[in-house]
Amino acid sequence: AVLATGMYAASRTPRRDSNELNTAALDPWDVAVMRKLDPQSRVLIIGS
Repeated sequence: AVLATGMYAASRTPRRDSNELNTAALDPWDVAVMRKLDPQSRVLIIGS
């Protein structure tokens, strides 16, 4: 997994379709999604 963060939380974008393909882009700071990562997997963290 790759966690690409920046200095500030990104603004939430409106959902334009319901295909769920870009769900992570809607809220990159969603802690519930991060909790779904396998604790034994490798994670690359990019950002500050």
